[in-house]
Amino acid sequence: MNGTGCWRNTLFVERLWRSVKYEEVYLRAYDSISAARQGVERYLTFHNQMRPHRALDVKTPEEVYCDNLTIRLTAACQTTGRRHSKAGTYCPTGWGHLSREGRI
Repeated sequence: MNGTGCWRNTLFVERLWRSVKYEEVYLRAYDSISAARQGVERYLTFHNQMRPHRALDVKTPEEVYCDNLTIRLTAACQTTGRRHSKAGTYCPTGWGHLSREGRI
């Protein structure tokens, strides 16, 4: 068994949608589908960019993702011979050379 269909596969998505339902959807009375879309979009932006998470050492998911992305991007660009102007910034030549060379 490779774990397909196992409860662990959907655990994080189920937790996210539980938070969306209980902290946004059930508290609002949406008048239309577009209002519901805007509300869920606003909540997901808040959840990912502003809300600190205990499991992430009181960081936002965006902070954790961007920190890890910078490290991976810097390492990938260094293996291709591209230079960064300084650590922690995106490659000045853009992301294209990474995807062309099969790095992303």
